[in-house]
Amino acid sequence: MLTLRRIPSVVLFQFSLRLEKILSSSSSLIFHAPSESLSLPGGAIFMQSHFTDPKDVWNRIPEHHKKTIRDKKQHVYFVDMVQIAREVASVADLEMRMQGIVLLGVFLRVTPFTSESGISDEALFTGVEKAIRKYFGKRGERVVQDNLQAVRRGYNELMEISKEVMLANPGKSQVATS
Repeated sequence: MLTLRRIPSVVLFQFSLRLEKILSSSSSLIFHAPSESLSLPGGAIFMQSHFTDPKDVWNRIPEHHKKTIRDKKQHVYFVDMVQIAREVASVADLEMRMQGIVLLGVFLRVTPFTSESGISDEALFTGVEKAIRKYFGKRGERVVQDNLQAVRRGYNELMEISKEVMLANPGKSQVATS
């Protein structure tokens, strides 16, 4: 069962009351939200970040959120949706929309959908392509391929901050806007 609740800049997905995910296209959640917004035990948080080193991402999370994340045994994922969208969109006007398509790849990767269904990545992306063709096919093959590439890159380039990095917690947070 999938339930959906909206919080500014955040989408919470709940699966069978077992696993919850926070997917955010804005890093503002992690920097400005109250800690209780992140209190989904065993859940996962996704962040947009231009950093590629998990330590850099972790060091920019405020200390009070780090504590909540560690205490709740959460997973923190990140990818640069903005850069992927810039690189993939063949038309500049589509860059913002492409970020959402990248987020679809993130969603497919962090949710238990693929693992619980036993579906292979190849079968998953065959289904994704079918859906993309249905919704974007009339806009041409280039738009279809751009969207497919965005989903694949979100899925494949997603990174997770390891528990080792979270527990090492070197130094103070370097709160920034990325």
